Amino acid sequence: MEETESKPIFSPKWGRIILILVLAACCAAGYFAYLNRSYTGFSIQERIERKSVETTDYRSFDGNLFSYSRDGASLADFDGNPIWNESFDMENPTCDQSGDYLLVYDRERTGAIVLNADGLKGKLSMTLPIVRACVAGNGNVAVLMQDEDTAYLRLFTASGKTIASGEVHAENTGYPLAMDLSDDATRLVVSLLDLNSGDIQTTVCFYDFYNSKSVDKNHILANFSYSDEIIPELAFLGDDAAVGFADEELIFFDLHKKVTVRKRIALADEVQAVFYSKERAAIITSHEMDGGGKNNLLHVYTKSGQEKFFTRISGNMSYAGFMDNGEILLHNGHQIRIFRDDGKKKLSTKSEENISAVIPWDGQRNYYFITKNQTQKVVLQ
Repeated sequence: MEETESKPIFSPKWGRIILILVLAACCAAGYFAYLNRSYTGFSIQERIERKSVETTDYRSFDGNLFSYSRDGASLADFDGNPIWNESFDMENPTCDQSGDYLLVYDRERTGAIVLNADGLKGKLSMTLPIVRACVAGNGNVAVLMQDEDTAYLRLFTASGKTIASGEVHAENTGYPLAMDLSDDATRLVVSLLDLNSGDIQTTVCFYDFYNSKSVDKNHILANFSYSDEIIPELAFLGDDAAVGFADEELIFFDLHKKVTVRKRIALADEVQAVFYSKERAAIITSHEMDGGGKNNLLHVYTKSGQEKFFTRISGNMSYAGFMDNGEILLHNGHQIRIFRDDGKKKLSTKSEENISAVIPWDGQRNYYFITKNQTQKVVLQ
């Protein structure tokens, strides 16, 4: 009988291919684990001294550190080198940011300034106290002022030139509670609380000061009324969506062709805080447990009203917000929590020093911790 030569099932070539695939899978798994690692501590790599007053607030702007207080505003790089300083005198400075512009206004007083990466772009002086103000991505500013039973809406350029104006009379439509300006400065949304009938009713009114064909003589694009509702906060989520944070529900609006209500989400728990970015809306609620006590829950939604995730959070936090990298920061000065975009906890730690702000920089583990007199470069551990 003729013998035949047996051949190996796997040739050396296939063995190398399989080894490469196994190594690639291990590398991918390791990288995925690195990206999803949870940290419980940090090490301070460098301390950069700064001088500031007790009431200074901080935020990231144009890759640098923006700070403001009653005495003025300044921009510096994270190594402490000044870029510009702008002095002013404000009793209650409040900041709004959109795109390349910052607005600092004196709530309940009359002054406001518009800033960008180069410094001062314009000063605004109102004739009535400012209730609310916001800035768009092109530097235009919307201001809401109040004089007894009449509210005044004004839209300005960054330099202070009036673009449009309007009045809101309490006896007709109610008292303004909240306001936001779209990032492209074409639309304004205002919530109005009406108590004239003895019952609570809030109207959400969308204004369009640019497209005269789609609005009435008062620039009203659309309005929606809600009985037994108070809506103390509104926000545009990009230029084609908006959200109303009511006391017992979230209302998501679609602005693609005409303004419509896309989704209403009833809230069973008490709302403790709300915050948002251009793409997402978030709330923190307090949930009563069956056995007693409370659970704080963080809920994050897309701009279409879909719940992206919810997670339980521990501790009472005084700050909640989205960071520039899309992560969510919660802190109370000493306890710090950071959540990733998918809701997984990235950091849970405690700082002995009082933290005013946490700002991400290059890499997955690198952050700036801002204290009263220091910028700390830290690495998560």
